[in-house]
Amino acid sequence: MTGSHLSTLAAALDEELPAAAALRHRLHARPCLSGAEAPTRDLVLAALPGGSTTKVADTGAVVRIGGPGPAVAVRAELDALAVQEKTGVPWTSEHPGLMHACGHDVHLAALAALARAIGRKGARPPC
Repeated sequence: MTGSHLSTLAAALDEELPAAAALRHRLHARPCLSGAEAPTRDLVLAALPGGSTTKVADTGAVVRIGGPGPAVAVRAELDALAVQEKTGVPWTSEHPGLMHACGHDVHLAALAALARAIGRKGARPPC
């Protein structure tokens, strides 16, 4: 990746940060235990810029953004833990006894921001 492509991608990521923070708050407020994460998956898929989507393993998905050719795989976790949240943040878990205590909400929001940034015209590195 050239310096100009990296700068373009960094600028696109900066523009995605507010939406990523909002998505992270929505995900954090609606945690789902392992095996029951389909609502989480669907919320993340709705935030992505499109692409070829294949649902896998009952609650997961593989999304290809861009056309055929070389690709980079990026993954994130979906599940929450059976932990009672006591943070008091405005986006606290709406599901008593469940919480995204390991940061999976952050991982998913970052993945969505990266996908949207790469999907922007001019942000995609040449392959």
